Amino acid sequence: MASTLTKEDREALKKSAESRQIRCLYHYTRISNLPTILENGLCSLTELRCRSISYTANDMDRLDNQPQSISVSVGFPNYLTFYTKRRESGVDFAILALRPDLLWELDAAFNRSNAASSEMAAMPIGERKTLQAFGSMFGDLNEVERDKLRLRPYYTTDPQAELLVFERIDPGYIMFVNVENEEVKSEVEKMLAGKPYSRKVSVYPDLFRPRSDWRFWAERRDKGD
Repeated sequence: MASTLTKEDREALKKSAESRQIRCLYHYTRISNLPTILENGLCSLTELRCRSISYTANDMDRLDNQPQSISVSVGFPNYLTFYTKRRESGVDFAILALRPDLLWELDAAFNRSNAASSEMAAMPIGERKTLQAFGSMFGDLNEVERDKLRLRPYYTTDPQAELLVFERIDPGYIMFVNVENEEVKSEVEKMLAGKPYSRKVSVYPDLFRPRSDWRFWAERRDKGD
């Protein structure tokens, strides 16, 4: 299935992504899933089960009610859910850096906040698959003025904004496998020995930390906003 956007919309989305300097999308996963992912690509829970592919899911509940989709972040990983998953699991994770081309090449829904939020759940998927929905990921949000946060152009306003990708993400979209430290890199390289991506494992600890505006969002949560 190709993108549901028109040809003109795909071109406009590509130009918008380029103007925002979006060079990477991100998906985090347990390192134990890497051999399967690098062989089969990123698959939804529905496809993994249908094809009987072995995996350990990050989110067994899928509170967004979209098990046929794959969650992807723009510009920076969703550090809030990522921190929770790492703490709960106690295992090592990798963050896959994906080519931004999938934004306009694959069938995706653009969510300006967490796809499981009440706001997004109330919005039909079709309304989230538009050029306008993509733009809303970078607009002012719920009285949050983006300019005051001094965000990098490729950061979504809400750090939990995400794509839901409704197609398999081919391994060709994977640019790098990012890990937190040299110890994990060594483990992953041994796991992937002899495979194409064994030389694309990078240590990138900043991706495993909160985004630069984390204090602002922490204060909002404390106030109950």
